[in-house]
Amino acid sequence: MILTILFLIKLIKLIYIKDKYNIDPEFLWDRLPGCGVYRNKDTNKWFGIIMNIDYSKLDKNKHGEVEVLNVKLDRNEIIELLNKNGYYKAYHMSKVDWISIVLNNTLSLDEITSLIDKSYNLVK
Repeated sequence: MILTILFLIKLIKLIYIKDKYNIDPEFLWDRLPGCGVYRNKDTNKWFGIIMNIDYSKLDKNKHGEVEVLNVKLDRNEIIELLNKNGYYKAYHMSKVDWISIVLNNTLSLDEITSLIDKSYNLVK
């Protein structure tokens, strides 16, 4: 079951955003080939960043590579979410307006896609 959940979560970057918004990730940096940016086509603003980082950049007690999705959210919602498992202060983005989500089996696919939608709507 966990393997299925992990597989589905990885499909977010390949299917969900492409199907719903017709947006592919942009790989902007040669030195960071695994870092993809999702940008609203109308406003040119970012609403998501997917990347692989060392877990220690989010939690000093954890190590190893992890896939992360950064999304832009309402500041009050970020404060609430940071008290829950699977949510971290944004890596490499404004910690006031962005949050990092570890793409493992902590959050459901519905939770993640809902956050993607909220982030997209904030940059419309």
